[in-house]
Amino acid sequence: MSDQPPQDPYAVPPVPPVPAPPPPGYGPPPPAPPGYGPPPPAPGYGQPQPPPGYAPQPPPGYAPPGYGTAPVYAQGYGGGQPPASNGVAIGALIVSIIGLLVCWIPYAGIPLPIIALILGFIGLKKSGVINVGRGMAVSGIVIGGVSLLVALFITVVVTIFIGRHAHILDCGNRNLTPAQQQQCIRDNLNLPSIAPS
Repeated sequence: MSDQPPQDPYAVPPVPPVPAPPPPGYGPPPPAPPGYGPPPPAPGYGQPQPPPGYAPQPPPGYAPPGYGTAPVYAQGYGGGQPPASNGVAIGALIVSIIGLLVCWIPYAGIPLPIIALILGFIGLKKSGVINVGRGMAVSGIVIGGVSLLVALFITVVVTIFIGRHAHILDCGNRNLTPAQQQQCIRDNLNLPSIAPS
């Protein structure tokens, strides 16, 4: 093995000697040539590092130094308010579609189209103020109007039919056999009778 004693890994390293001062007649070192500035700071995570010898690029939105200032733009969205919506127009459209499905039921199909028309006109008025929902309000009015016309027509037809043929209901109230009930209905509707075979 070697003659040297083992070195302590935790020992303090020796201090290097201080360099000698420059000989007399020499001044301080010359300044750096123009165009070279201090080294740029280390780029952040994910940012590309500029090639050596080039000045770092300014952050986005800022002009390079010496070219004037960049225009100032507003940051983010103004006001922080959510986009406006016309809930009354949406309600008119939904109620009118449900009214269109229900308008085929006599008497019960009349209220929903009326409610849809009222909501549609309120939504149309509101859409003039906030400029949102005009199409839905007009659709609610049109579908509600058509539904109301269909509901009124069906209700009138059923009312006339029941008014003219209310006595048919009496055929079921008596203690009649099924054949006698059929004959009673045929007599009340002025249909030809079928002779039993």
